[in-house]
Amino acid sequence: MIFQLVNFSIIYFFSLDVFKRRESALAAICLYSLDPYGIQQTVFGKETHILVCFLLLSIWAMFKNRIVASAWLTSIMPFIRPEAVIWWFLVLLFNLKQSKKKALIAYIPPCMLVLLAVLGLYFLFGTVVPHGMVGKFKMFYPMMPGFMFFNTLWMIGTGIILPRFYLDVPGIAYALSAMLFGILTLVFAFRFLKQEP
Repeated sequence: MIFQLVNFSIIYFFSLDVFKRRESALAAICLYSLDPYGIQQTVFGKETHILVCFLLLSIWAMFKNRIVASAWLTSIMPFIRPEAVIWWFLVLLFNLKQSKKKALIAYIPPCMLVLLAVLGLYFLFGTVVPHGMVGKFKMFYPMMPGFMFFNTLWMIGTGIILPRFYLDVPGIAYALSAMLFGILTLVFAFRFLKQEP
């Protein structure tokens, strides 16, 4: 709950920085407060809003071209959720595209710290156990090729537009509509990200 409240402030000031209008910033925090997935994760006591906090700050750092800040923020994120390493890699590519030399220098200290932490975990426990959606699905829920992609679309669609249910409870119509909303969300996101602020 504390991180959710922190995120309200981050979203408000980030939106104000991008759109220069208080109305847009207020609309952004209203959307965040009504997010069904976020509400559910708060009730469950999950780490979602901690990850969202780092995600928002890293996007803001990219928007402001703060390569050092985005390097540190994204390097810490995989310790919150291991699958965040995908976001770390994407931001690294973005920063390398912006400024290759500056990005390489910026990533050395956080990557060294991450390496030390991972080695510490390995020597203490003999392994670095994956804990997160990707790790759990790989270990406990083997899926047919391509099903994880459709499952991800379902999660995006239900997290933003529809309330979250299990796939087999509401039936095939719900699952298909959730995947459709997931596809529309991705299309809108890619379209939006192509626009200059």
